[in-house]
Amino acid sequence: MNKLTSTLTDRYQTTIPREVRSFLNLDKGAQIQYVIEPSGKVYLQTEQENELNEDPVLYSFLQFIEKDMRKNPKQIQPLSKEMMKKVQQLVEGIDVDLDQPL
Repeated sequence: MNKLTSTLTDRYQTTIPREVRSFLNLDKGAQIQYVIEPSGKVYLQTEQENELNEDPVLYSFLQFIEKDMRKNPKQIQPLSKEMMKKVQQLVEGIDVDLDQPL
């Protein structure tokens, strides 16, 4: 994990470090959002990322799964052949367009 520092000016402005601008593909005039999580973590996101997180329920659920996976990595297992057959039976005949938003 990289930790980068910037300084607040007298007018509470700061320069976003070059590495962050590059990583987020930010150009002059780009808009960023500051997201404050209940845990107290604050992070930046671009408008494009915000579009991916429009469903707060889905986003919260995915955060829950991520947290559980990080806490219990040994619990992550590949699907068995039997489980895969059950999944295939459940979705058989269902058309899915992966390019459509959820």
